Amino acid sequence: MSTGQRIRREFKKIAVIGAGTMGAQIAGQIAGHGYEVGLMARRPERFGKSLQDFAESLRGTGRISAPALEEWLQGAGKVAVGKDLAEVLQGADLVVEAVAEDLELKRSLFARIDGLAPPEAVLSTTSSTIPVSRLEDATRRPARCLNLHFYQPVLLVNMVDIMGGTRTAAEILEAARGFVLSIGSVPLVVRGESLGFGFPRLLHGVYQQALSLWAGGVMDFRDLDRAWMIFTRMDRGPFGIMDAVGLDVLLDILTVYHRETNSPRDRPPDALKDMIARGKLGRKSGQGFYSYPHPEYARPEFLKG
Repeated sequence: MSTGQRIRREFKKIAVIGAGTMGAQIAGQIAGHGYEVGLMARRPERFGKSLQDFAESLRGTGRISAPALEEWLQGAGKVAVGKDLAEVLQGADLVVEAVAEDLELKRSLFARIDGLAPPEAVLSTTSSTIPVSRLEDATRRPARCLNLHFYQPVLLVNMVDIMGGTRTAAEILEAARGFVLSIGSVPLVVRGESLGFGFPRLLHGVYQQALSLWAGGVMDFRDLDRAWMIFTRMDRGPFGIMDAVGLDVLLDILTVYHRETNSPRDRPPDALKDMIARGKLGRKSGQGFYSYPHPEYARPEFLKG
């Protein structure tokens, strides 16, 4: 397909592939802004519970009002969830792939999506570490492939990284920018290709140093979070943020960085791997650095030491 072929600037139907923590939130956010959304999930019956668990994690935190949260849930409830990839992709203008950070898995899935999605559909990946340039040649539409990287929690962290591949058409990037704005988010456009985009690279430095200080026994993770929260006036520190991301997801991200740089400084600490092996994945498992649904950092006395 030539890049000169007509490119849709307005997306109407969105297909989200992968119903994990991020995929479910992304689908809900898009549906809440009036789009028709199909979500592929291995266990569709779990989607409703995922939304309720997400809402419960925000209730009473002061980060969003109860009416606003209920309005979001109503919109998210309109997502059509199914197990059949071809059915979810039918009529899609934009596909958002949101599966695990595994290059071969994503390449295989991009190839399948390419064969089933409408010829004019745009294919995007939410990957935080894999540039779309490593996926585009698994398709016959490299000009219509890009990265759309969302942040956790999608409802509150309203920004999305946009990055093209080696052949992404300028019109596709512009259409993606308009789409991001239409779902109430701020588009962060990356010029060229950058491992980890822009802001995530800043975060990577924070995670790396925080984990090093903790794993090396230099400081307790709670004190590091207290210092961050007092200095930035944020409602959680790096370890609270990592719990929200998911420690297993974080390990995948750190592993990709280490593989790319081959630097000992980027090697994920064994202490983090041990936590994951014991089932401590963060908020989603009820236990990470903190215990959920009522983490220590949310208590008023936490900042008093």
